[in-house]
Amino acid sequence: MMDAEVMLPKDGGLYQSARVIGRSKNPSGNYIGNYHPNPVLNTQVYDVMFPDGAVMQYSANLIAENIMSQVDEDGHRYQMVKNIVNHRKENNAIEKCDGWIISNNGTRRRKITTKGWSFEVEWNDGTTSWVSLRDIKESHPIETAEYCEFNQLSDEPAMAWWVPFTLKKKKQIISEVKSKSKKKNQKYGISIPRSVKEALELDKANGNTLWRDAIAKEMKNVRIAFDVLL
Repeated sequence: MMDAEVMLPKDGGLYQSARVIGRSKNPSGNYIGNYHPNPVLNTQVYDVMFPDGAVMQYSANLIAENIMSQVDEDGHRYQMVKNIVNHRKENNAIEKCDGWIISNNGTRRRKITTKGWSFEVEWNDGTTSWVSLRDIKESHPIETAEYCEFNQLSDEPAMAWWVPFTLKKKKQIISEVKSKSKKKNQKYGISIPRSVKEALELDKANGNTLWRDAIAKEMKNVRIAFDVLL
């Protein structure tokens, strides 16, 4: 459960997002509780940190129960979007002048892309996180389109091919779209990187080398299948 993110009760029973940071110790420096393969007899206690910096102790059983109750059969957690509060454009986003494809007969059509854009989302549990345009567009197209329209982003190549259509078909889309967003960057509360860069950033944030070690192990296992060229 190390580094797992989980919703836990705090301050009168209100659930807040917290991260498991390690085993709890008593004043003598010894770990509290003992592991047992039978969950009923597992008495381990863990320290968890909340966004405000508060560190509290929770039993391993309580943490595990909350993780499992908040994910689907694949380990992904679903959340409700409360609001879209910010956006950012990255270096790999397509510029307006490059937003068209011209065929051999001179026909112009827009590039179908969502590359280079992400949105800061406030969830119903009070937490915020950055979500790629590709993901937030699929789960909440109306809210995302309205945000783009209000912030004058509709003419950007990543938005121009779908925002006008979405706003025009607003009522029909509302009746068909799912209202929950799956956190594809987490599984059973553990952050899952989508690139080597993200993996190394997670290692740095967590203070360990678990993802780096996993990459090295995988590379070692598959290297025999390749001829190394100059």
